[in-house]
Amino acid sequence: MSQYIYIGQGGSNYAIVTYWALVSATSGTITIKAGGTLKEAAFQDLENSVVSETSGGLPTFNAAVTAGGSRITSTLDSAGVYSLSDTPSSFPVALVYRVFIPESDIDWNSDNIILEDIERPGGSGSGTISGGANTGSGEGVFKDVSGSNLRFKSLTGNGINITSSATEINLAVNSYSPSGW
Repeated sequence: MSQYIYIGQGGSNYAIVTYWALVSATSGTITIKAGGTLKEAAFQDLENSVVSETSGGLPTFNAAVTAGGSRITSTLDSAGVYSLSDTPSSFPVALVYRVFIPESDIDWNSDNIILEDIERPGGSGSGTISGGANTGSGEGVFKDVSGSNLRFKSLTGNGINITSSATEINLAVNSYSPSGW
């Protein structure tokens, strides 16, 4: 059964899709999806792929380990050649990897798709920005979108300290006397 989240805008966009392949040897070759390119350093430890235990022929997303309990790591190159760091306590294991691919080349019915990441890298046909939003309860600084650029207003003022938090920009008035007062 295919499990994925589809967040798409049509076939001309590129996406980063997570796939998996069952492997039963410590080295070999898998087929990278046609039309796609292996996304390198796609996982937490900058790995090109991760090795998962399986249950019922599907990845569990628990790290595959040796009989002694050590985590199995892997190498995977753009030609699909992989090598496991050691022998897992049981085979098969799932080799999980990510592919940069045009949405039009994604087989949404594939049993080996895990999900489409929300991430859409810049360039190469990525989606466009259509708007923006201010957060917090104060006056917004978002102005508009020009092409694919978000544009913001500038904050200025005499005698004002400007600080910011995750959602707000805070203004505090210093002791300030305008000329002529």
